[in-house]
Amino acid sequence: MLFSYFSNVIAPVMVVLDDDANGYRSLILPMAFEDEVLCRAVMVVAAQHLSRRRPEFQKPAEAGRTAVISRLRNDSVQHSADKVLSECTWATLIVLLVGETVTGSPDYGLLIRMLLSLSTCTPVRDANPVLSKFLQAQTQMFELLGVPLLGETAGVLTLQKASESLTGWLSYPYIPEESEDWRLTESIRQCFLLACDIYKQCAECPEENPNLDESLQARSIQQLIDVVSQITPEARGAHALVWVCFIAGAASIDPTHRTYFVHRMEQVYARTHFGNIPGSIQSVQNIWAREEGERWTVCVPRVANVLVM
Repeated sequence: MLFSYFSNVIAPVMVVLDDDANGYRSLILPMAFEDEVLCRAVMVVAAQHLSRRRPEFQKPAEAGRTAVISRLRNDSVQHSADKVLSECTWATLIVLLVGETVTGSPDYGLLIRMLLSLSTCTPVRDANPVLSKFLQAQTQMFELLGVPLLGETAGVLTLQKASESLTGWLSYPYIPEESEDWRLTESIRQCFLLACDIYKQCAECPEENPNLDESLQARSIQQLIDVVSQITPEARGAHALVWVCFIAGAASIDPTHRTYFVHRMEQVYARTHFGNIPGSIQSVQNIWAREEGERWTVCVPRVANVLVM
């Protein structure tokens, strides 16, 4: 039951367009049948989401998550590098991070750092090329969306790479050009690049005058709204815009803009019921209430303790 739930409810939310190429379904689940730790991680994440309607799943899910993380730590000490630096470990960390978005847990930072460290290891990168490409794309997704929330300096460095190497998970090269899905994915990609620019514009403002580029920010935010508005809340892929709305909402001063982005996030939550979305909305409201004169990109690690995506 939990594998089916993961396939039908969790996997579609973790990609922009859900189709037969969804690696959470076509790659992760078959691996989970063969690996005990990954299997448990998949079941934990399914139970975490299911516990919203079935509270009896909550405690077993929490215990299972703790057990999986403990097992990964023990394996890193007791086993050889080829066992620790494996495709299954890589996939398990990604699935655990999916769970952080399901629950809205504040403990995602350690998992992201573990994931980024593992993904650079040669034994993992030299694995099955199809699987490795999928795992690398998902790692890039978590890097792009997660690192800017953990600190401004690392966030800027990460987003400077966004247009080059970190947005591959938004690409669907097999979709025919000029098709409806192609135009949709291009619009979503543009939204992410605009949101990256908004973050960098704020982070690069001088501390002595953090509001220097308010007019530039306002134009960028309006440009982003114009693109987001072309994607209806019910459209395929619209669920992928939570991070975009969070970044632009955090940077917004205009109450109309703030309301717009919060409403878009609420519309995604109505579809996915991922717990990180209410946490994202609360976090952006915390940012609005920050001390005057402080860049919002500086205060994010302090007031936004949820993996926004």
